[in-house]
Amino acid sequence: LGLEYQRSNFSLTANKYHPLSNKVVIGDYTEEALSGHDIKVTGQIPYIPWAKIKGTHYYWDQSAGGSINGSILGVEVQLSPSSSIEFGQEDSNTMEHSGYAKLNLSFPFNTNEKMTSFAFDKKRLEIQQEWI
Repeated sequence: LGLEYQRSNFSLTANKYHPLSNKVVIGDYTEEALSGHDIKVTGQIPYIPWAKIKGTHYYWDQSAGGSINGSILGVEVQLSPSSSIEFGQEDSNTMEHSGYAKLNLSFPFNTNEKMTSFAFDKKRLEIQQEWI
């Protein structure tokens, strides 16, 4: 079950998970679908229309061994209309802090595509009006 709110400069998703299957034993391992939830928020950084801050909180209710919960915080920088880089860190009760970096590419590239100018904007937030 989930909810989403999307705008050009902000998004929020919230999901609640309910297991539909029982435990399955495969060799020496037992797999189990877990109940839980996650909440994700993404927003444009004020005055920086080419950068977004991203946050996620998750919780999984595990019947054996304790629950899993954690948070992810990152920044995404738009390099061009079809490429971006994201970096951040994750903190969970089941592992040590870990950092990450991710390069996103969308194909096909537009041959007239320009790189982001990385200039600060005079407006606090960039709002695009799009109707689908």
